[in-house]
Amino acid sequence: MEQILVIQNSLLAPAGSIGDVLKNRGVSLTTIRVLAGEQKDIDTTIEYDGLLVLGGPSNAYNDEAYPQNLVIVDIIRRFHKLQKPILGLCLGAQFLARALGQSYCSNNGWEIGFTPITVTAEGEKDPILAGLDSTYMLYEMHEDSFFLPPDSELLMTGKHCVNQAFRSGKYSYGFQFHAETNASIIRGWAKGIRRSYPEKGPQMVDLMFKDMDEFFPAQKKFAYEIGRRWLNLVKEVKEGNKKATDSIAI
Repeated sequence: MEQILVIQNSLLAPAGSIGDVLKNRGVSLTTIRVLAGEQKDIDTTIEYDGLLVLGGPSNAYNDEAYPQNLVIVDIIRRFHKLQKPILGLCLGAQFLARALGQSYCSNNGWEIGFTPITVTAEGEKDPILAGLDSTYMLYEMHEDSFFLPPDSELLMTGKHCVNQAFRSGKYSYGFQFHAETNASIIRGWAKGIRRSYPEKGPQMVDLMFKDMDEFFPAQKKFAYEIGRRWLNLVKEVKEGNKKATDSIAI
């Protein structure tokens, strides 16, 4: 059984559809909430076969407000160094970019709701995206973004926010959009938006709920497919590591 470490950065931002596909395939998920003070001994990252870093309302670079950022960045670096698959979603993608040496990037305004995202030429060759549709309507909820880390590949792009998905090395992936989300999760986010932004909150919530019935079914299929393919990478690396260990033992 594959063991995945999940860093959940908000009670309102669970693994959603990505978590569902992993659990449906028999994967064991260990969830920790580092920003809330939960911390597992990061020396034990060797126990896990992959790392899933979820979204949240915090800032991946504001260590003064979120001192536990440094713990998350360190965990990501350890997994990347071990070449164990990483999947970062929204804030998780920004943490991954930071862990790989990139500075803060503002999106210069909110990107909210379903947005057309296009697979790049490099994405068309990527094991997670190859053979899929060239354009998807995918859910966005962010005002920060990321610069591409050195030696990474841009896999998906958008008009307002150009950098939507990247791969660094063979196994570290960051997706700016929320492929994992669903209508129930969005309803939870909407309550927080109304409280946090009393003036512009109603307009933001209108955008959040726009076109959900039309586009969520296709996004769910997309999420299941990339979740399945990412898990295949996890299994591939795990099997390769096992063979290498067995050969050393012999």
